[in-house]
Amino acid sequence: MIEANELTAERKVDRSPATFLVILLGAGLSQLLWKGGFLSDGKAFVLSWSIACVIGYWLPPRPTESLQRWLLESSIVVVATYVIVFLMPTWLEGKMPLLHYGLPIVAFAILFIVVRWTNFFSSWRRA
Repeated sequence: MIEANELTAERKVDRSPATFLVILLGAGLSQLLWKGGFLSDGKAFVLSWSIACVIGYWLPPRPTESLQRWLLESSIVVVATYVIVFLMPTWLEGKMPLLHYGLPIVAFAILFIVVRWTNFFSSWRRA
């Protein structure tokens, strides 16, 4: 008899190469748009990582999630990163002059830990 854990382990596909390509595409496109003078740094980040996440879904092997779920999760991470890394320092600049760069780094690290190590999005999955 096969247990549920064995089934999920068999279905789990190694997407490391696809993840690596998404990171390269997102970072490269972001730098191209920003350094080329086409967009400001924050807007270039949001546009390039959104495009990279959409393309990342279609890279083989395809994930088991639906496209809508994939886009929702990716959008939450991209927008949260944009707010924490690009907007929070400008909001805190006058109020907390010593912390306006350090606090967003801590907030981003907490976001990353919550999403990555606690499998925050896995609780949304249907049985």
